[in-house]
Amino acid sequence: MDTKLDCMQTVEVKGKNVDYTVTNVGPVNGGEGFLFVSENTTFLLDDGFSFCGNALVDNIKKVLGDRGLDYILLTHSHYDHLSGTPYCTRAFPDVKVVANDHTANVIVREGARATMKKMNAAAAQICGVKEYEDLVDQLRVDIVVREGDVIDLGDFKFKVYGFPGHTKCSIGFYSEEEKLLLSCETLGVYIGDEKLACQYLVGYQMSIDSIDKALSLDIDSMLIPHTGIVTGDRCKSLLSSSRKLAEDGAKEIVYGFRAGKTEKELLDILKEKYYTPYVRELQPEPAFDLNAGYMIPMLIKELAENPDF
Repeated sequence: MDTKLDCMQTVEVKGKNVDYTVTNVGPVNGGEGFLFVSENTTFLLDDGFSFCGNALVDNIKKVLGDRGLDYILLTHSHYDHLSGTPYCTRAFPDVKVVANDHTANVIVREGARATMKKMNAAAAQICGVKEYEDLVDQLRVDIVVREGDVIDLGDFKFKVYGFPGHTKCSIGFYSEEEKLLLSCETLGVYIGDEKLACQYLVGYQMSIDSIDKALSLDIDSMLIPHTGIVTGDRCKSLLSSSRKLAEDGAKEIVYGFRAGKTEKELLDILKEKYYTPYVRELQPEPAFDLNAGYMIPMLIKELAENPDF
């Protein structure tokens, strides 16, 4: 099975107790949304950008037919993971949006919504979209969860796990019955060559701790953000690769800073390690540079003065 699910590509999963399909209904790279469909339950994990929200809904309807969308699960408060939500709530009025308390608080802030609109407009421009309806002001959360909460979706029961590091609000959802982990960017995104890259933007050690927490779980299937679902031994193998790459990358940045390397030289270190040919096909270079602009100073601030690192 290919690691990356392309738009409208579906994978069938024979679960422990329930069989289900997973379809990437996100219309564009970087704005993926993964639709899970079982006999009695439908839910969407994250939902991408504003500018393609209507196309997202069209894709969902193509998969569901006459069925409704029951739930939307949000992993964190970044615009590329939740801006499609209002288009879904408009099309499926009975859908319940699930997010943690931090995300619920962020999306009601005027400043946060203004930033989301700006970032969505930039993403639209990159994709050549000039006009679209922006519904960010209609974002909502119906079910607020915290770490340790269990949500019953019908065919699936998920325990909420906090996985801070990419953002402080990053969470994942774990089904013990299905041994299924719905991951988040803290735990890593796929960069090719059987590797995940931890997207640590707000904290290094908290990211390592989050990966270790995930590694302690009994996982048979894992949904990787922006990528798709993997099964079997690959789950733990990929998580371990994320931990190692996070450690190695942090050391190279911190040691380079101590050696007096320039800001550009430090950025080049990250690009060599993370901006692989696989990633280049999916992420524009300015978007990578933007994230790196957060990662490098965070690593230096947290680790450069630590004599044990």
